[in-house]
Amino acid sequence: IPDAVHFGNTFSKDENFTSLQLPGYNGYKKRDNVQAEGFYCEQSFWQSVYSPRIAQLADHMKEEADYVLRKILRLVLPQLSSDTLHYATGGLSAGNGLYHLSFKHYRVEKNAIGLTPHRDFGYITILYINKKGLHAKIEDMWHPISPREGYFIVNFGRSLELLVNDPARLKASWHYVEQITQEKHGGDRMSFALFSGCNLNAPLHRIEKDGNLEVVYA
Repeated sequence: IPDAVHFGNTFSKDENFTSLQLPGYNGYKKRDNVQAEGFYCEQSFWQSVYSPRIAQLADHMKEEADYVLRKILRLVLPQLSSDTLHYATGGLSAGNGLYHLSFKHYRVEKNAIGLTPHRDFGYITILYINKKGLHAKIEDMWHPISPREGYFIVNFGRSLELLVNDPARLKASWHYVEQITQEKHGGDRMSFALFSGCNLNAPLHRIEKDGNLEVVYA
């Protein structure tokens, strides 16, 4: 983790990463309306882009995301077989989805919100933070989420919410990052996360009340 924290604090100052050209939604990204700037890297590039220790961490976080997803699916959709879950998640339930290990860096010199309220698109996000600033909506109220040493945060994404199709059992989590300041946060803030989703060529599904699966987006 120290290597990943160091990378999160420094990638935006390293031209080797800010100018890196990769296909797909990878590489350095920055938006003018938020403090956050990001570095995105999908699994096929981990070994060539990240250091060996960060690539190893990415593999470990992927294993954890797969484990959490299987546990959640068994809990909320116990009636579906492993083969059906494999089909419904585009292979993700068997560890064959699309994965990004992505970093965010928050610039205190920019007068803007850290990151606007949103829900992650995929299924499971494993998030690491080491400073305050994250807020999540729990039972329709916003709550600050403080870091705890030795723990990651798990977010459910919109694709998983769509599949389960029952907000009483599972909802994707709304969250945002407040404006990061020198006075409140002690300087710039970073985070990193493993995002897991189905492959881009796989449709999204939802389970209907009759138990059948319906393709939502082809």
